[in-house]
Amino acid sequence: MSETTSWEALSSVEDFLRFFDIPYNEHVVNVNRLHIMKKFAILMQEMDESTPEGTARMDGYRNALIQAYETFLTSSATKERLFKVHQEYGSQPVQFLALSQIKGWASTNPDQ
Repeated sequence: MSETTSWEALSSVEDFLRFFDIPYNEHVVNVNRLHIMKKFAILMQEMDESTPEGTARMDGYRNALIQAYETFLTSSATKERLFKVHQEYGSQPVQFLALSQIKGWASTNPDQ
């Protein structure tokens, strides 16, 4: 763990990964940054209830971040369903509307 940065000063996924000296793929972080942080927050909250303050807790946070990051090496945001929008609408089938259908609708409904 990096001792030069204060825990409270961390704000981005990259900050946390660097703080805990965890190597990462920039592309994975760019695509999943919010989901990694959400998963990390959930894991931290679960751990906080059972882990005392101090070094053990910081080690637990590091392991939680590794787990959160590694989740998105093999999974996706829609599979994990961490956010409300995925929880509510993720299981509904995607409806496809062709551009020709939109053009047809617009020409028959000019006032809409």
